[in-house]
Amino acid sequence: MIRILTLFSFLFCISCVYSQEKVIIGHWVLEKIEYQQEKDSAVYENTSSQRWIKFEKNHTLKHGSYPDQISNTGTWEYDNKNNHIIVFFESSIKPEGEKIIWELSKLTKNELIIGAKYPYIHFRKVS
Repeated sequence: MIRILTLFSFLFCISCVYSQEKVIIGHWVLEKIEYQQEKDSAVYENTSSQRWIKFEKNHTLKHGSYPDQISNTGTWEYDNKNNHIIVFFESSIKPEGEKIIWELSKLTKNELIIGAKYPYIHFRKVS
């Protein structure tokens, strides 16, 4: 009985990770960056550069600005335990690349907010 419960718990955890990864996969457009200047005030910066990031099913990614300029490429993974997206950008400046850990504040099928504290980076899913 305990083995069955352990197996069920394991399969449930795998499905949760897969479900979150499934939501992350897609093309996201940067909508705004939310900064805090003083203790209780937030500033929203609307981005006119139309920056975007695309998370692929094979855990590769591209990011750049519209219409089709690619600034960088790399790989990504979802850390379910810590609710992070771990991004590894390839770099022509640093041969070893650049690893970035993004904490997720919000993830829905249409909205992605990165940052546990200011700045918050808001994305909207376009496909």
